[in-house]
Amino acid sequence: MEYPGAILRRPIRRAIFLLFVATFFIIAPGIILYTAGFRYDFKNGLLRETGSLSIDIKPANASVYLDGLRLAGSLPIELKNITPHQYLLNLSAPGYYDWQKNISVNMRQTTYIKNITLFKKTSAQLLEANVETSFSLSPSGEHLIYTLPQKNGKQ
Repeated sequence: MEYPGAILRRPIRRAIFLLFVATFFIIAPGIILYTAGFRYDFKNGLLRETGSLSIDIKPANASVYLDGLRLAGSLPIELKNITPHQYLLNLSAPGYYDWQKNISVNMRQTTYIKNITLFKKTSAQLLEANVETSFSLSPSGEHLIYTLPQKNGKQ
């Protein structure tokens, strides 16, 4: 029995219900695959799994470029759900030499870029002409120590 003046009669209500059920069964698998790390590659028409990229370098004020696009945020940077293929990574900071390398991101794996220290741009300085010195490098490789002989010939 229908209520008098009801616009949504039984066949219309059933059609709306079936539309919602069909929409759920079409959209739900896409959402589940997306949260599981799958992305649809429109260029190739394939469903692909994604990888991730973790970047932690020195100095902390360095700019990070991935295929020419600057990544916003401060270091360390962690990018999740990246399409697996080869990227050009460029690291730069003011007063430092740039560093670049082709990196490969694989599906279901994290690619780590760490333990990279950019070199400062410095000019060579003459310590003292015609004087024998001894040099030593620190264990971390960040510092150089040298000794000069004193005027009386001792070091």
